[in-house]
Amino acid sequence: MNSSDIPSRIIKPFGLNGLKNAIPVDSSTTTDNNGVATFDKGFPPVTMQPLSAGGIPPSGKDMNGVIYSVTLQQQWQNAGAGYTFSQDFSDAVGGYPKGSVVANSTLNGQWISLNEANTTPQSH
Repeated sequence: MNSSDIPSRIIKPFGLNGLKNAIPVDSSTTTDNNGVATFDKGFPPVTMQPLSAGGIPPSGKDMNGVIYSVTLQQQWQNAGAGYTFSQDFSDAVGGYPKGSVVANSTLNGQWISLNEANTTPQSH
């Protein structure tokens, strides 16, 4: 890959003004049985079965919700923005990897992770 291969920047998240669902993080019996997409499982198996066999078509609003979530974050990154340290995020993913860089809480500096699975911010 070359620096000249840079893709176009996303200037508007997909489906910004369209109908979309907020995509739940975790699945449940209710989401699975109703064909609701989640970040945990994606689209449940019932959305991949023929209608004649009791399948439920995937929701266009779920598809818009998923693509919106992804492109909203991509647009944020295209703008050169990052994230501040988050203890909740760190706990959820098992800590930041070595070499990751996050903005400090006052947005006037950065913290770099010097260790794998790091759960403590460090100033540099």
